Amino acid sequence: MTLPRSLILFGALGLTSTGCAEYFDLEKACHPEGRVPGGNQLENIENDAMDRLNCYRRVAGLSRLSINSQVQATAKSVKNYILTNPDADRLFTNPNQFLNQEFDNEGFTGANAQARLEWEQYFFSDPSGTSVGEILVYADDTDGTPALLGSEAIDRLMRVALFREHGLQPSWVDGGYVEIELNSDWYTRAGVCGDLVPKDTQAKYGCVDGVASATGRFYYMVSIHGDPHLEKASQPFLFPKHEQEGVALWSGGYDLDEQRSVEIGYPISVYGGVIDPMNYNSGNANPFGLRLANAELSGGGNVVDARAVTSSSDAEGRYPSGLGLRKTAVVYPREPLLPNTNYTLTMDVTTNEAEFSVEVDFTTRGEDLSTLPAPVKTAARTYSPREVQAFVAQHPHMAAPRKTSRASASAPATP
Repeated sequence: MTLPRSLILFGALGLTSTGCAEYFDLEKACHPEGRVPGGNQLENIENDAMDRLNCYRRVAGLSRLSINSQVQATAKSVKNYILTNPDADRLFTNPNQFLNQEFDNEGFTGANAQARLEWEQYFFSDPSGTSVGEILVYADDTDGTPALLGSEAIDRLMRVALFREHGLQPSWVDGGYVEIELNSDWYTRAGVCGDLVPKDTQAKYGCVDGVASATGRFYYMVSIHGDPHLEKASQPFLFPKHEQEGVALWSGGYDLDEQRSVEIGYPISVYGGVIDPMNYNSGNANPFGLRLANAELSGGGNVVDARAVTSSSDAEGRYPSGLGLRKTAVVYPREPLLPNTNYTLTMDVTTNEAEFSVEVDFTTRGEDLSTLPAPVKTAARTYSPREVQAFVAQHPHMAAPRKTSRASASAPATP
């Protein structure tokens, strides 16, 4: 259930804070008992992952994410669909197709995320102020590094700016999460060893006599969230945030010039927001009109080569594109950050509503031992309030009965 925009004053004055202690260190932010709301509907490794993601959300000053039984059922249906419909062409060329199920395929429960929610009889309390976001991330062991599980996977995925945008989504309402283990039989049935597959690709997946030996993993998350969000709506917020400690050093990248995987600096995400919903452009790929200018990152006594990326930015050199970004812009350092170093980022941030001068200081960790698996692939889709409202209009049974009582509004879960 989403909060009505009539409570926007609380978004500006109160919901920018979780009401709990503020944390600047990821490990100290983790709840001692875990306690993912609705986590009993997850497998142990998935609960471990969402508990870890809530550590990041507490550092960011956001409410805890929660799991909803119907939304989790849609996530499980995506898992089942992928496992029963292995497809090398989708994997190699367009992982988004795994999110768009085909009616004739086994395990079909809806052509897209909204249809799958209808299948599970999910109700929207405020379709005009709600978005549905989903993200699918793929990693395998073809470079000798096994795909990670649970909390370790989240630490790796939070280095991916697009996954981070979804994981730190403000005004979280309901969600679901699954990890999808791909064994060698899945790759064999997917056709990675087929006659039309290049020999070097077959070797990559360990093909011998038409049988693959590779393993891998998909990570899928779906969220229902208030949009435009009330939480932290009054001004942009960043991750890493001001005075954060123990910040990671690197993320995975790909050098277009050298045609190889590389390590680049840990991305710095900038989340937009507006107080007046009239300043939110629901149908736009950049609904907050988020723009960055004059970004300068310095650390260790030097100015660091970095690039500001928005949803419309193309890939350049070793800097990723902004493809898929919607609520965030990202500053990418060109090289991994230095250990035990204080960094300062200054820039001008503009939204459809206001202009801000931002200065953020953070300190990196002493060492960063996380391993870099083969480059991850991501597929993401967000259904805007306009799309949700149009879908619910065609399926009116998905609109929950309206309640006029103020007490009926459900606030985000407390940290």
